[in-house]
Amino acid sequence: MAAGDVLWSPPPDVRERSRIGQYLSWLERERGRTFAGYREVWEWSVADLPGFWTSVWDYFEVIAHAPADIALPDPTMPGARWFPGATLNYAEHALRDRSQRSALISHSQTRDPITLSAAELADQVARARAGLARLGVRKGDRVAAYMPNIAETSTAT
Repeated sequence: MAAGDVLWSPPPDVRERSRIGQYLSWLERERGRTFAGYREVWEWSVADLPGFWTSVWDYFEVIAHAPADIALPDPTMPGARWFPGATLNYAEHALRDRSQRSALISHSQTRDPITLSAAELADQVARARAGLARLGVRKGDRVAAYMPNIAETSTAT
């Protein structure tokens, strides 16, 4: 292999099969924005930070309990504040898929692999939350644990 050799090229159907391709199709359909290739998307993403990140927010249908005033009022780094005023719940987004699609595959040295669907993961998180609530854990409390990197840890956090 020589310097400059292409190591990988996307398949011809990348636009239909990839998340970025789906996003680009959405941008064309919903925002009237078209891009010749990746470089043009990247240039837009760094030239128009509020426009790009607002489109990402909208594409992924972020649920805000209090809306953002603007995506990025001042891009000065350090200290830039993204989507000020917005409040959201990470777990609400991470667990909103209730399908049978695989969401978590856990391997351990002491047992067979475990695969949880999105629905099973959401159910286990709800059960863990209910158990903590039964124990009296409330908003503002802190719960700490030293846990292995297994499926149950993802459910508990």
